[in-house]
Amino acid sequence: MLMCSMPLERRYLVYSKNGLVSCRPLLEDEGLFNLSSGTRFLRHLGYRISQPSDMIISTD
Repeated sequence: MLMCSMPLERRYLVYSKNGLVSCRPLLEDEGLFNLSSGTRFLRHLGYRISQPSDMIISTD
């Protein structure tokens, strides 16, 4: 369980690595993407996004 208190006027990045939870404030020039916002951003830049193929070819 994680319990903490942070000021609401700032943005924070909370992440977990190897079971250790860390938190730090985001800098003014930093932003985060989830899958949906990342896809919208790439489309805005002119990239075409397609669904992955059901057939995965192994390169082994």
